[in-house]
Amino acid sequence: MWMRRVVLRQGDRNPAVAVLQERLELLGYEISDPPQIFGPSTRTAVIAFQQRKGLCADGIVGEGTWRALYEATGGSASLDLLQKTPLSGQGRKNCAKYVVQPGDTLLKVARKFNTTPARLAALNNLLELSLIFPGDVLLVPEGPE
Repeated sequence: MWMRRVVLRQGDRNPAVAVLQERLELLGYEISDPPQIFGPSTRTAVIAFQQRKGLCADGIVGEGTWRALYEATGGSASLDLLQKTPLSGQGRKNCAKYVVQPGDTLLKVARKFNTTPARLAALNNLLELSLIFPGDVLLVPEGPE
């Protein structure tokens, strides 16, 4: 799967923006921009979040903002945006395959299967911030973890 460090700013239009918007909404920020479009309300929410966390409030989502956002929403506190999460091999016995649908993000898929984006990332050797695309096949928990 193609992966890179994702830096977002107003005007961007891509699936990573949907991940950003979902995380901000989980924290109670209102986003009126369409999904996947980094518009004025997304920028306002990013700046408010950055100010709340003591970050540089520039409205640009780089490594520090991603890290703080994932920590604030229950993601990995030691998220390394440049390295893949090693696949441990544990917990793969009770897994099923899920084909990613249009509009899916790791967070949405995690919710469907009552798990976390970090768990899905570990099962699939992905970064928690990895973009997933329609047609990708993910391993998902099939029962109790």
